Amino acid sequence: MDQQLGNVSFKTSCNDVAQRRFDRAMRYQHSFWYTNAKEIFEEAIKADPTCAMAYWGIALTMMDNPHAAIPRPNLAPGLAAITKAREIGARPSANATISMR
Repeated sequence: MDQQLGNVSFKTSCNDVAQRRFDRAMRYQHSFWYTNAKEIFEEAIKADPTCAMAYWGIALTMMDNPHAAIPRPNLAPGLAAITKAREIGARPSANATISMR
């Protein structure tokens, strides 16, 4: 199923295992499988607790439909994820490549 969703290479400062999980979660995120993406971002955090970008990914999944208002119940957990990413010290990367099928 994963490869049917396309390819994502979004360089982070996470360890190798977390990086692979992060990219996998982004494939799900960009395919509108938000619940699955959130679970995989959580797996990335288990693989590397300093993977701040995985917390950013969790916050992104909380938006649900990016073309609509964020569901009210998702606001607090989304903010908590962003706060945690900031505490860890998220470092953005300009090296993202996304190709969807």
